[in-house]
Formats: sequence, structure tokens, C-alpha cells
Amino acid sequence: MIWGPYTRRYWAFACWPLPEGGQVVSASDPDELYTEMRRVEREGKYLKWRYGRRQPQRRTGS
Repeated sequence: MIWGPYTRRYWAFACWPLPEGGQVVSASDPDELYTEMRRVEREGKYLKWRYGRRQPQRRTGS
């Protein structure tokens, strides 16, 4: 995340696999940037990439 002194906006760049062209979000305040980042993560299926499909843990007998 960076602050753009000339644009007077906060900028964030994705750090996970994205389609060609990448993804950049910006906002006028940190709270708005956080909200926008989460929106983009949901749209880009980031959570599925990061955590994958969780398998239920099997119990083994002792």
C-alpha cells in the first residue's frame, strides 16, 4: 500500500495470482481502501486460492 502525494489517494496492488493486467485499487482514505481491497479479493476468488477447499479432518482410531 502506498500514499500518492500528487493524487492524494491510497493505492494498493494485489500480491496474489491475477489475470494478465493485474489489479490496482485506490481510495481517498484507509477505511475505504480496506473495503475496496476486500471487494476485489472476493471478486478475484482470492480466498479460494489462498485457503483452497478445506477437507474435513478424519479421526483415526487409537
